[in-house]
Amino acid sequence: RFSFRPEPDPYCQAKYTFCPAGSPIPLMKDNDVIEVLRLQAPVWEFKYGDLLGNLKIMHDAIGFRSTLTGKNYTMEWYELFQLGNCTFPHLRPEMDAPFWCNQGAACFFEGIDDIHWKENGTLVPIATISGNTFNKMAQWVKQDNETGIYYETWTVQAGPGKGVETWFESYDCSKFVLRTYEKLAEFGAEFKRTETNYTRIFLFSGEP
Repeated sequence: RFSFRPEPDPYCQAKYTFCPAGSPIPLMKDNDVIEVLRLQAPVWEFKYGDLLGNLKIMHDAIGFRSTLTGKNYTMEWYELFQLGNCTFPHLRPEMDAPFWCNQGAACFFEGIDDIHWKENGTLVPIATISGNTFNKMAQWVKQDNETGIYYETWTVQAGPGKGVETWFESYDCSKFVLRTYEKLAEFGAEFKRTETNYTRIFLFSGEP
């Protein structure tokens, strides 16, 4: 965790704008009943369809449906400068060490692209929460977003097998979703029993 989010280095440039439809998380009425949805689709499905889904490389997000307003929302956490920059560093002539463009952040926006999630992925209800619980979660997301700032594709370990040294864990969209589920459970949400699958990529290395 970090104490604040630094300004990105101007060297880091995004091909696709981060969170173009983003909007503030709304304040819900305490008595609202909100459906929580598990969302999962292949990475870059908008460009390659199910290609990366065949390799089990998936993007995870969370959906919300307000009973009082009828509005839907999507919340996800992903890289500011695309996945490649979070997976491999840059070698800059003026720097000795590898240089990373690997900040990640939460994105919240109104609407759920049902076709995107259903066609090659998953859109299923997993819990129901109150508006009060949603508002608590929103405050936590803001804090999480300011202190958990770097996207990390790899889980880096000293080698395969159990009991080996883990140098650092992956920190990606699925980890954000799981952190949010855990926080909602802490706030009293009860989840439906459903199978979830997440892909992790391991890199074996000496001590970094």
